Amino acid sequence: MLPLIFQTGNSISELKLPLDRPTVIQDKEYVLAEQAVAATNTVLCKIVPDIEIALTSLDMGHTENRNSGVRVHLVALKSGKNGTISLPLKL
Repeated sequence: MLPLIFQTGNSISELKLPLDRPTVIQDKEYVLAEQAVAATNTVLCKIVPDIEIALTSLDMGHTENRNSGVRVHLVALKSGKNGTISLPLKL
């Protein structure tokens, strides 16, 4: 799991995204998760050059609570001389 922590107004929220499979998150969490992943990449690129993570939107779905949401998957983006490739984070 990749825990993403973000602040909205006066509250702090945590969203845990699995590394090995897609999951459905609420629509309002999607934008916040994208921002948190972008912030994570700021640090990650200093630790592991030429790699970053991305939150890919697969399709629409429903959360465990039957709320509408977005089915997302975390992937690694590896830059090389032939372009950028998308890799699973965990096999």
